[in-house]
Amino acid sequence: MKPSIFHNLCVFVEALHHPRCPWYVKVIIFVTVAMAMSPVDLVPDFVPVLGQLDDLLLVPFGIWLVYRLLPKEVIQEAEKRVAEKDTRSLLKKYAVGGMIGMMIVWLLGVGWVGILVVKWFHSSK
Repeated sequence: MKPSIFHNLCVFVEALHHPRCPWYVKVIIFVTVAMAMSPVDLVPDFVPVLGQLDDLLLVPFGIWLVYRLLPKEVIQEAEKRVAEKDTRSLLKKYAVGGMIGMMIVWLLGVGWVGILVVKWFHSSK
């Protein structure tokens, strides 16, 4: 595993398009890259302890898990391709996708809480 999180994310994006990458690893890669690159957190940073834990634990855990599940040959080929490319442009689309994904999670959560509140008010009458 390389020490740079940015390098790992670039390798994952390349591995995502590899035909030998299993579908479940692709899901883990997408979630890990989206969480790392999104400016919108799953748990906002102003929430004590939990706000920082999603950044400090979930992204490194995702990186570790992908390296454990991905075949070594796929990782090696992806690292070769990353060495040949401009990696800044590679992650831009995943940053936008991650931000949209986190916003959808938040909107669904707010909608769910709204439905619970409406049901609670109707049941208390």
